[in-house]
Amino acid sequence: MGDEEMKDKEKEEAEKATLSRGNSDASDDDDDEDGEGMEMMLSTEGSSALNIPEWNSEEPIEAQMVSLCYDQVRVQTCDFLSEFGAAEQFLIDGESMVAWALCNPLLDNTHGGQTLHAAHIIESALQSLRERGACFEIFFFEGYAPLWRQQGDLHCMARELLIKHLSLAAAQAKLEGRPQPIRAHMIPGGWWMEGHTAAWDSLLDVYGPAFIMADYGWCGSEQGGAPQAITRGFVHHCHARGLNVVTVADLNMDGSHCMSGNLIPPDEPLVRLRFQQGISVLLEKHAATLSAQENPPSNIEVPSGGGLDARGLLVAAGLRKALSSGGGGKNAQDLAALFCCCSALQDRLPLSQRAFPACGEAFSSWRAASDLAREGLSFLALLQRSLTAVMRAPANQAPLKAGLSKGGPLRVADAIDGRLFAVLLAKASTGALDLPAEVAAAAKAMASAAGCTAACGAKLSGGDAKASEALLSALADAAKARHEARGASLIPLSEKPLLRRVLGDMAAKLEAAEEADFDPAKVELGKYRDRRYRDVEPLGDEPDIYSFKIGEEEYVARKANKWNNVGRRAQLKARWSSGYIDSLLEGTPCRRQVIAQNMAPEEFERRRQQAVERLANDAEMERRAARGKG
Repeated sequence: MGDEEMKDKEKEEAEKATLSRGNSDASDDDDDEDGEGMEMMLSTEGSSALNIPEWNSEEPIEAQMVSLCYDQVRVQTCDFLSEFGAAEQFLIDGESMVAWALCNPLLDNTHGGQTLHAAHIIESALQSLRERGACFEIFFFEGYAPLWRQQGDLHCMARELLIKHLSLAAAQAKLEGRPQPIRAHMIPGGWWMEGHTAAWDSLLDVYGPAFIMADYGWCGSEQGGAPQAITRGFVHHCHARGLNVVTVADLNMDGSHCMSGNLIPPDEPLVRLRFQQGISVLLEKHAATLSAQENPPSNIEVPSGGGLDARGLLVAAGLRKALSSGGGGKNAQDLAALFCCCSALQDRLPLSQRAFPACGEAFSSWRAASDLAREGLSFLALLQRSLTAVMRAPANQAPLKAGLSKGGPLRVADAIDGRLFAVLLAKASTGALDLPAEVAAAAKAMASAAGCTAACGAKLSGGDAKASEALLSALADAAKARHEARGASLIPLSEKPLLRRVLGDMAAKLEAAEEADFDPAKVELGKYRDRRYRDVEPLGDEPDIYSFKIGEEEYVARKANKWNNVGRRAQLKARWSSGYIDSLLEGTPCRRQVIAQNMAPEEFERRRQQAVERLANDAEMERRAARGKG
């Protein structure tokens, strides 16, 4: 057997081995073939032919996989809805989308986070995809929880909060009899867990996605860390299954276009197998991180009849757990009561009044000078961990669903507004809060449900009043400057210039509207038209002589005259493309024109020339007929 035949045989066996490895139901015989295929594809001869280096144990496996990915995986910027087809279904990696949203530069993540704003970024992206006809579902892996704990308390809580928000949104849609807006899948385990991928395999087999939308490493993940390495391995896992990966971080929706980067799977089986070998090394390296256990979650313990919605139940349970843990410092009770006031204000303040200016230097100076400010940030971090534990408890799903109401708002995503809490903390350092009666009552109800004994809205001790006043003054000055800059670009309301700007020259508009009904180019119809009446057109395909349409919703009965008959004949001729061309040449009124088929400019010019010749021929025949009669 020659060398070329041997290479062809080895390549065929390698492809069979790769396919058999992707099948979780393969038999023991197939596993033996996989081993043989792996040895053959990792042979020195095959590697040199494809210029694929061997893994070097002395260098980090992450850097080697990135280098191999740059060499073997092609990235193509495309309109993926047009590339794959708008009707094709695809799956979105919710983990990548949460990480992408939390890296938005407009989010304030230094004061406890803004969960509502992060949820808005994600929902806006999903809604924009739906408006462009995309068909997708979103999924999360339970096994990613240890990776999110490495990202920090805020990221871990935001991820759980979005999952809970999507779950409760589906429950409320079912309660109201509406279709489920977005279907979310919570997949047990992870894609790398052998023997525990049945749910993931079933989702791919049943749903049949055309591609997966994910990122080559989470946005904001530490370079070389476990989250980045494992999530990059997920892309190669999708490639091994023959699925393209469209990136989330590069998503750009402009008009009807949905542009992003398309990571195309490598064609060579040896390359895919080499990536699988690298994934195995990564999993072995980060096994301790992936198997790290978390503290057992806590169930919601809220007194019945408290009148709290789903968000109120969640926040009350989180506060109760935070207070019971003994953390939060000596002012934990006061900070919990202040957070109840903040939560009550979140329900009633419009977002425009919660959009405080981003005075970074003023906030930094305040945190450096005030011990209470630092205690407040520590309390928010404790509350984030408590909320994460509450949301991860399976038994808490039923109590949260009980807080839903038919037709009521779903505010679960608005769990923490860190900047509002920081402003209230600075305000409480200078004196007691002047809260409306409705807000004070709602704060007391939540504090009672959370087991908080401190007074809501009272002055807090231990803070630097001077630093707090400086922060509030800086915020007021920045808000005033922003308002003045915005007001300068608006039209003043004095002497009604805004009304004149909007209405314009109404006399000229009315005159133009009256003249728009009459077209002097209509030569044939102009012989019989009376300018005291509007143009009319018959109704239906076979109009009678009495009913005519003169507007969108207005109908009149008018006796047919010579003018109406001419207009009706012109419209009947316009049902075919030849009649349409004749109407353009003769100037006849064709207000309702039906063209049989779309025509290219060349076809239109050819048919126009034919129509001109036909008209000339008709005119010549009429001339001859007139001479014959004479």
